[in-house]
Amino acid sequence: MILGQRVERFLYERGFEHPDVRSLMRTQVYLAVFSSLILLTGTALSAWALAYAAGALVVSVNFWYMAKAVQILLYVRKGAVTSLLLLFYGRLIVTVLAIMGLIILLDAPVVGL
Repeated sequence: MILGQRVERFLYERGFEHPDVRSLMRTQVYLAVFSSLILLTGTALSAWALAYAAGALVVSVNFWYMAKAVQILLYVRKGAVTSLLLLFYGRLIVTVLAIMGLIILLDAPVVGL
């Protein structure tokens, strides 16, 4: 089984039933993983490359939950806007805390993130 089929099955089993959403998530995973691997192997694990990989992980997790929420909220008729706003600001707060933690606690380069 080729990599694309494995990733496709992995995403489908985790609730990404809509083909377009699954395609977007698959592309996000490919970009995050392959660009991080290229930087990490090409720069001998520099602080900038590690910060980039951490930032790619934060973005990917954020995108994962946004895609899952939108996929579910497409079928909700009442309260979808409120739910979407709450989920958006919740993800925003968690993302800010993660980035602040990386910068403050681990002294990650801001440009790399």
